[in-house]
Amino acid sequence: MSSFAIVFRREFIERRNVIFTALAASLIPILIPLLPSVPADSKAEARGVIAAILAAVFAAGVAAISGASLFSKELADGSASFLFSRPIAHAAIWGGKLLSGVALVLVTLAII
Repeated sequence: MSSFAIVFRREFIERRNVIFTALAASLIPILIPLLPSVPADSKAEARGVIAAILAAVFAAGVAAISGASLFSKELADGSASFLFSRPIAHAAIWGGKLLSGVALVLVTLAII
């Protein structure tokens, strides 16, 4: 397995809880038509609007948090220098971390 794939897999697995949160959030549009305040003739429209808003907000939040936490763990515990001193190309480290963040945003967007 290439070093890029190892970094990608490690980062994606570390953030897998976001996928479970997206699955839970995807239930919200399903439950919206059950509210008594939603008129019977616009339940499908309400579901679509809520799903679109939720997907956009959730994807933006996941993108912001993923981008902000790209190297925060390594910087906090002082292992960033160790990570870059390993016999792994810097491009593999950066690319694996960045692509895992992008993949996480796309997966959560697809779920919702």
